Amino acid sequence: MSPYLFEIIVLVAGSIAGLVLARRGARRGAGQGDPSLEPRRRAIRAGGAWACAIIVVFALEWWFPTVAGLLGLRGTIDSMGYYQWWRYWPPVATAAIWTIIVAVTLARTRPAPLEPVRTALRRTWRTYLRPSATWLTVATLGVLAVTVLLAGLASSPGESGWYTVLEIPVGDQGSGFASFPGWGNGVPVLLAAALLAVVAWRTLTVDALAPFRGLATIEAETALRRVAASTLLTGAAAGILLGLGRLWLMIGGAGSGSVGVGIPGVGDFMFSPGYAAIAPAMGYAGAALEGLAFLLVARMVFAPVGIGAARTEPLPAAVDAK
Repeated sequence: MSPYLFEIIVLVAGSIAGLVLARRGARRGAGQGDPSLEPRRRAIRAGGAWACAIIVVFALEWWFPTVAGLLGLRGTIDSMGYYQWWRYWPPVATAAIWTIIVAVTLARTRPAPLEPVRTALRRTWRTYLRPSATWLTVATLGVLAVTVLLAGLASSPGESGWYTVLEIPVGDQGSGFASFPGWGNGVPVLLAAALLAVVAWRTLTVDALAPFRGLATIEAETALRRVAASTLLTGAAAGILLGLGRLWLMIGGAGSGSVGVGIPGVGDFMFSPGYAAIAPAMGYAGAALEGLAFLLVARMVFAPVGIGAARTEPLPAAVDAK
């Protein structure tokens, strides 16, 4: 099975698994709480639905070259007929734009405080997030940065001058080349992921530090903040995973290739990149990361919003309203 066929399988499997997990969570029910918080519930639910845009942009890869050709657009086209740049950064950039839209929507639907409420909890951007999910997302961003660095150092300039090819030495016969992320495609992904991380961090911080509406709504507001934070982190993680997964898939594809040289009277010789032994595994791992991103988005789109949808670990409650 090729990594590309495996990619299609894991994308479908990830979507189905995300839907099933979301539906299982929905059966717990979602408490409604104070009616004044309904606009915020609707905003969180809509934000999760809007995350489908990340997947739509990702899926455009399969037919974008045809549309771009009809529009007369030009781009770096690889051996499979794809516009290379569309493979990498657009889904991550879409996740960043989605995060900005969700941030604005959350700010506009934040309930105005009716009374001053002090809490015993020191609130930060991580307060309403699961620690394991937070560190996993941060680690994924770090792996993305390392991947871009290593791929950039291994890349060479192609005919366009951009560092988007992998040079495969073939002894004294010269070199062969394969499409590769390199600096030309890796740096835009990293910049989009950095924007995504900054916007998500700022939004989580502002939402965590916002005052509560009142003592009577602390439980409901805490639940909604947990769901909002989880939604933001999930969308950000999905965008980063799509970028990282595509980089690994294409790095694996380049490493699995070879260049043949025929010497008359001697025979044919095949030359492969130095990491050819692990290239197939990287391709499969990249496809799996993309499938995980689909799982996260599907689960977020269909997840319930309310008290019943939030984690049940207690947080320090308000101490007074003076």
